Amino acid sequence: MKNPFRKTPMQKLETIIASLMTRGEQLATKRAMAQVALDKAITTRQQALLSGDLGDQRALDKLQASVDAAASALASIDDALVLLARQKTEAERQLGAERERIERASAGRASGCCGRDDRPLYAAAG
Repeated sequence: MKNPFRKTPMQKLETIIASLMTRGEQLATKRAMAQVALDKAITTRQQALLSGDLGDQRALDKLQASVDAAASALASIDDALVLLARQKTEAERQLGAERERIERASAGRASGCCGRDDRPLYAAAG
């Protein structure tokens, strides 16, 4: 007897896709914040280079480190978004394949054409 509380493969894939979409929205928000942080760090460094004390190498190094850290954070989020898009595409492909499999199986049952091994029912017994 089938467990009525167990998810079907399609339901599992739909849940995965929804989860990936939610994660993508969260990462997009984090990316926007990381871009703002990078822009601010670049602007601060530029102001220091244009009008600050060029002899204060320690302060310039600190500003450069801020730019580097912000750029690295943004790049890591971009990498995660690319990977997430690949995972979502793969899950959507699997969902489409599962839907097609179900449609073929239900069409086969409706016509009485095929058994489980895709042979005609009358040939499956022998």
